[in-house]
Amino acid sequence: MKASITNLLFLNALELASHAEKARASGMVQTEIRSSIGTHLMAALALEGAVNEVAETVLGPWVWDRLEKVDTPLKWWIVLGLFSKESLDPGREPIQTIHQLHKLRNRIAHPKLLEQGSDIILRHSDGRIERDVPAEKVLQGGETLYMGYGELLDELNAESARRAIDRTKAALCYLNDRAKYPGLDWLNAPGD
Repeated sequence: MKASITNLLFLNALELASHAEKARASGMVQTEIRSSIGTHLMAALALEGAVNEVAETVLGPWVWDRLEKVDTPLKWWIVLGLFSKESLDPGREPIQTIHQLHKLRNRIAHPKLLEQGSDIILRHSDGRIERDVPAEKVLQGGETLYMGYGELLDELNAESARRAIDRTKAALCYLNDRAKYPGLDWLNAPGD
């Protein structure tokens, strides 16, 4: 039996999504964004790991050596096609989720400079977040200003992390339901 880290990647994604939710509740903007980035990255890696495990198991070495080099959404499309008579639309689930997370994974793994922007976010001492704060705002005790995080927070936040978890689990279950691969049995087991 070969060891698998796909389950651990997914558990990491779950833990990071929980951190993002706690950070949001505490008004910790940077931590929420960082935890959401980690959630999305771990989810994308779990999706790639799962399809790699299944493909390596069901395909011979000659096919797998070639398929291993294609992008993750195409691997999913090919592997799912082996187990299903239904036509898979790349614009629909689960391929849509795999494509979106793969694209975000590449943006995270190969970052480009971002335009910081001029938005100002204020974290109040009680954890509340206020956006579009005037530049002349005078800080009170316990308040923190975050500049230029608006676009990142819009995309990479506790809610997007939770959606990534839900959609990743649905995709993994979709693969497991069709492939009946024993290495994904952890999807049906109770959590830690």
